[in-house]
Amino acid sequence: MKPAIRFNKSTTSYASVPPPPTCVTAFGMWIYLHTDNNAWGSFYNLDGTAGGDEVAVRDDGTTFLYAPSGVTAPDMIGLDVGRWYYACGNRFTTSGQCFLFSHAGLVASYEFTGANNFTHSAVTLGVWDIGGGNGGPADTLDGCVAHVRIWHARSLSRKQFRAEMRSPRAVSRAGLWAELPFAGAGDLKDRSRRGNHVALGAGTITSQMGPPGVLGLPKRRAKGAVVSAPPPPTGQFWLAAAA
Repeated sequence: MKPAIRFNKSTTSYASVPPPPTCVTAFGMWIYLHTDNNAWGSFYNLDGTAGGDEVAVRDDGTTFLYAPSGVTAPDMIGLDVGRWYYACGNRFTTSGQCFLFSHAGLVASYEFTGANNFTHSAVTLGVWDIGGGNGGPADTLDGCVAHVRIWHARSLSRKQFRAEMRSPRAVSRAGLWAELPFAGAGDLKDRSRRGNHVALGAGTITSQMGPPGVLGLPKRRAKGAVVSAPPPPTGQFWLAAAA
């Protein structure tokens, strides 16, 4: 396992990525909660002229949701503290979809529709004080982000997202805007070859061990073909889906 970036518990611990010329249309990243701070906070945010999209936890501290700008989206599932999840999805002009995986497979998914013709102006990752505007307490999210990938002008299938979560490098290269391993506090470089490196905002970040198994599932040969082996049993480093 390689390190990940851990954002501190202040209201202003974040990093930013230059926005693409068209809206972010697909994203994928590993997320992790260290503690349940009973506060609303975002792992990932698209700031736009009509508001912003957030991959966030609600003000109960653990309920995960993709909260699109101008759309009332359903809550997804309660995140387990101390477990890595892969959050990913597609943002279309007036609709979208989100998937949440663990190492054991798909945990939850949903689709949403809305009339918002979304155009963003910034892409940020980390934690903000967005709780006050949603009726919740000030943000004190304590969590990690790793292996962030952002695409524009394309969408990915569920199968493609699964391939992304199992690979240390981006698999789908078309439309790739930023590829951010976030392998520790000092790793803010974009691997997409577009040069969209992360700029650290206010607050601080530290290093934390990253998601297990991100280097890909073991491979075995069967009749001359290389195929994916079954995942290891649930244990210390391979985690089952949330109940």
